[in-house]
Amino acid sequence: MAATSFAERVVPADLGLSVWVPSGWALENLGGESDFRMYAMYDTSGAHGALVFLEVQSGITNDGTTREWIKAEALTRGYLIEGGCFGTLLADDTMRVDGVFAREVYGRSADCDEASSTLLSEMKDRYFRITGNGGIGWVVSFEGDTADVDTAANTYLDILDSVRLDLSFQTIPPVRVGDRHVASPMASKIVSQGNTIRMDLGTEIEPGIQAVDLRGRVLHGKIVSNGGGAWSWRPEGFAGGTVAIRIKSGAREWTGSAVLSR
Repeated sequence: MAATSFAERVVPADLGLSVWVPSGWALENLGGESDFRMYAMYDTSGAHGALVFLEVQSGITNDGTTREWIKAEALTRGYLIEGGCFGTLLADDTMRVDGVFAREVYGRSADCDEASSTLLSEMKDRYFRITGNGGIGWVVSFEGDTADVDTAANTYLDILDSVRLDLSFQTIPPVRVGDRHVASPMASKIVSQGNTIRMDLGTEIEPGIQAVDLRGRVLHGKIVSNGGGAWSWRPEGFAGGTVAIRIKSGAREWTGSAVLSR
């Protein structure tokens, strides 16, 4: 396979990294929040169908160490893959990105309506590369239909390999007026409050909750309505720590992590 043709190295001021953008590709700022920012990269010619995502998050050491956050984030992204229809985790390993500890997670699954088992997409390959330094965490990833990734994986990996981290970056600048808010899989709909997880979902229909601890054990719990589309979930018999949680409400879903008090 031919080497990827890069056009220029781009250095977004609010990501704390630089990346080579291939010829014919666009890098789009999807916006974010005070502690989170996300960009997407895609081929404007349509020759490549996958999306590349660049994410940065601050405050990752508020509830532990950088390595603990990387481990929990990798678990969450792996859970996102395995929780999809026909989900299969194909790789979960450690690596180095610019000399700092990282994990890579790769697998494939399809999107579906869990209630009716209706497929909403073709099988997708999803690859995540997760790392951090100090209070800053990065996730660079791509996802695309399996048939496309089978033929163009080298192109997407070349882009991820081109990422260079700014290890002095420790503060995400304020969101500019006009930046769009991103409804990401890690959006702030999942908030830990002591030994309870609060979810602001905007629906009075009870959601489905799946949760696992860092050892991969399924957690059972009780969900109650707080009114106004907000819900609370508390695990039963859990001593505390980081959990990965998947929320499904109709055809919508959110996956994230939370740290519960011991």
